[in-house]
Amino acid sequence: MLHHPEEPSSIVLRVTAGPMTDTCSTHLSLALCSCPHPTSSPLCLCRPSTLYLFPPPLPKPKKKKKKTRSAHPIGGISREREKKGGKAHKHTHAHTRITVRHAGSVGVSTRRLLFCVLSPPPPHTRRQQSRSLSHSHSFSIMADAAKPTASVSDTLFNSLERDFKEAMAALDGEESLGHFRLEYEKLYRALKKSHTSENEIVTQCQQLTQELLSNAAKMQAAVKLAQGDHSTIEALKKEIEKAWRTVDVANEKDQRAREMVKTLKQEIQSLQSMMHDGTSLSTDHTSTLEQLKLDNKRLLTEGEDMTKQVETYTREMAERTSTLATLKTATEAAVQERKLLANRLELVRQEYNRERNARERAEYQCRELLLTLKTREKALQERQDRLTTIEAAAEKHQTALSEQQRRRQALQQQLETAEKQLYHTEQSYNDSVDTTADLNERLQAMEKQITATERKILETRDECARVTRIEERDFREFDRLKQQIDNVRKDEENMAYQEDTVRKRIAAVKREKQSLQEALGLLDRECGALEKKGTQEEQLQAATQALIQNEAEQHAELEGCIAQETEIGRRLRDTLQRLEKERESCVTEVSQVSGQSNSAAEELKMAAVQVEEAQRKLEESERRLTQQQTKYEQMRAERNQLSKRLVDAQDEIVEYRQRVKVVDHQVQQFKEELALKARKCQSDTTQYKISKERLTKARQLVNDSTALFDLTKEEGERVGQVIKQLVKVVQECDKNLSTQQRDFLRMSNERDTLAAQLIRRNDELGLLYQQLRILQATVNDGEAAFRDRLYDLRLLNLKSREVKHQSMLAQVRGADVAVTKDRLRTKQKEVLLEQAKVAALAEELENPQNESRWRRVGGADPSMVELDAKMKALQRSLLNKSEDCMKQELVLEEKQRLVMELQAMSARQPGPEVAQQLNAYQKDLQKKNAQMKLKASELNMSATHAAELRYEAARLRRELDETRQQYYEMKVKNDAAALAAEAAATAP
Repeated sequence: MLHHPEEPSSIVLRVTAGPMTDTCSTHLSLALCSCPHPTSSPLCLCRPSTLYLFPPPLPKPKKKKKKTRSAHPIGGISREREKKGGKAHKHTHAHTRITVRHAGSVGVSTRRLLFCVLSPPPPHTRRQQSRSLSHSHSFSIMADAAKPTASVSDTLFNSLERDFKEAMAALDGEESLGHFRLEYEKLYRALKKSHTSENEIVTQCQQLTQELLSNAAKMQAAVKLAQGDHSTIEALKKEIEKAWRTVDVANEKDQRAREMVKTLKQEIQSLQSMMHDGTSLSTDHTSTLEQLKLDNKRLLTEGEDMTKQVETYTREMAERTSTLATLKTATEAAVQERKLLANRLELVRQEYNRERNARERAEYQCRELLLTLKTREKALQERQDRLTTIEAAAEKHQTALSEQQRRRQALQQQLETAEKQLYHTEQSYNDSVDTTADLNERLQAMEKQITATERKILETRDECARVTRIEERDFREFDRLKQQIDNVRKDEENMAYQEDTVRKRIAAVKREKQSLQEALGLLDRECGALEKKGTQEEQLQAATQALIQNEAEQHAELEGCIAQETEIGRRLRDTLQRLEKERESCVTEVSQVSGQSNSAAEELKMAAVQVEEAQRKLEESERRLTQQQTKYEQMRAERNQLSKRLVDAQDEIVEYRQRVKVVDHQVQQFKEELALKARKCQSDTTQYKISKERLTKARQLVNDSTALFDLTKEEGERVGQVIKQLVKVVQECDKNLSTQQRDFLRMSNERDTLAAQLIRRNDELGLLYQQLRILQATVNDGEAAFRDRLYDLRLLNLKSREVKHQSMLAQVRGADVAVTKDRLRTKQKEVLLEQAKVAALAEELENPQNESRWRRVGGADPSMVELDAKMKALQRSLLNKSEDCMKQELVLEEKQRLVMELQAMSARQPGPEVAQQLNAYQKDLQKKNAQMKLKASELNMSATHAAELRYEAARLRRELDETRQQYYEMKVKNDAAALAAEAAATAP
């Protein structure tokens, strides 16, 4: 049973018994109701119609409802259009009613059978619906590509169960429909099994998608953590670089301070030498010396503080470098793990996409197969109905001449209807000239069908006459041969159906070719229009270029006029200047030349007028120039627009040419497809001829078999006695065979169980191999990490050695500082002694009684200029030193601030607990990776299970087709037996 989610349909089978008539026969009518799909095909399960497979029944009284009847040329086929509706499931149901009337007495109870078969709409209505709907219809067996959903909803399945129970309750008392009941139960079981298996698959898919989403979220969280670690490491690197820079600056300043100390020491030594020589120092010198000593002490203390700070900075830098190295290794490991996880995720996604694509392909193939099965079942039903009608007509022709005359009248009526149809087709041909080829093909098809039916009727008459003569003698042999004939007929029907499909395809291809030719014509017209537009645009462009040239010439002329006007203005200005000079000269000579003054005034007036006129002309020329410039800009804008339009038109022409090329390529492809289809049609015709030859051979075999049957009868009587003796031996052999079959079944079951166990063991081995690969990968990662740690240890050892060396150097420098301190103390003591000596000598010099003060002392005092220069130099050095001290204080403040910030950052930095958490996260990631691989293997297993389920569904479909075929064969046999019985009863 099939279900269509948009338009479900239901089939009603009604069995009624009518009154006895003289010429009664089994009439089968197929009523299809309440489906709003317009169609022009002779059979449609989704439109209101009644199909009479045998001659039509007695006329019924007219009802109020409007019915449209259309006669069919074969078997008395007509259509009744009714409108029925169903409220179940908020859809309109298409009820198919099959009424079978049997000859019997009046008052026989009417038995009804109701069952619901869900079927999709026909292909032509599906094409019409696909224009309005955004997605095409799909069967309930197939799953949606984007999101798997259940094929049959729970409510619909419950309604199906209810209908099934009602149908079974209605069939409880019916013995004649036992086989039909069994087949219906098989169908219901298959539907139920497919429904349960599909629900299980949907739940499994949902679980797998949830697990994949959770794993993806965890992966994203881990990646975010790794990115945050990377950013913190970069920030620490920047801060460490800043600290190193500050340390370098401090070292440079320390070196400068040491150099200054050396220079000051040299100056002190020079001063001491001067004091030893006996030079006198004033109070200013003493004060400056004291200040210098104080500065020296302060600088020494600052140098010691700076060395201590440098040592602390170096220690902090070493610690930070070690932490940075550890963080680098951790980040590299995290990045590698992230890459591995990303690769694994990509692999899982690729596998999931492959499985989804395979599932979509399988679903699409199943849809196509179901559609083809549907169409073939319809065609088979039509052909079987036609065969039954033809056989019934042939048998009735043999029974009585009256029936033959009535049949001839019916055939004449059919021919008249065919002629009417031909007349209508001719009228439609006159009305619609465009569809002449299609109508001619239809007329030829109708004529071929009529001739084929007549030939088949004649052939069936001959065959039935021959069969009735032979039937009494070899009924059993005839049944066997009839099966062969039925198979050959089925082959013929298949070939005919294939021919019809090929013809339809050819007609569709022709229509597509016509549409493509029309599209090509439209494209040619559009190309011509575009070419015309292009020529017009080129003409416009040429006109614009000519206008631009004219404007350029006018512009050049205007520029010449402007130049001339400027020259005139310049001349007038020169004349004005000259006249002004003359006026000045004339003012001096006014008293002398009064007459000349009047003429000069008139000339001045004339010159002023000329100047005004020249200025007006200049203004007019400037205004004209502005107007010309505006016009020029407008023309340039128009030219740009036209050039843009031309470029767009050229692009459109190129696009249309490309489209024309594509259409030509498609036309060539369609031509190739037409050639291939023509070849297929030729091959189908050859196969049809071969099947005809086979049928003739089968008929010859029937004739030969009848002759052989007489001979075999005589031999059978002889062999009968031998058979009785061999029956006992056969029974014993049957017993042995049954035992052997039991052993074989037992062994086959054991083999199947062992095969299943072997498959499971192989799957387990595959999982173990995958786990081993995962463990090997983890071991390799651990070895790589161990090597990295060893390399880091080596680097740390080298750095520790460097730090030790630096500490030794610092200790040596510290010893030098102590020595320098001792030297400074001794020098200070010597300076104090020298000061005392200087004071004593000064007192002696001030004593007038001391005669030695008048003696000449060797050497000479420095001049005041030199002393002033030295004082100024010392003051400058003091100022520079004070500035340097201020700068060092600022630097120290900045360093203290940086130290505080670094301490805060180090307090914020992750400790060993965070490292443990990172290790735990890494372990969890490894576990999740292993789980992901297990899930991937489970996905593969589920895919194989789904494939097995699909295979089972296909097998069930095949069994269903086989059961249907068997049912049709049994029906044909029963009909043949009934006809034979009637013929025997009517025969004298």
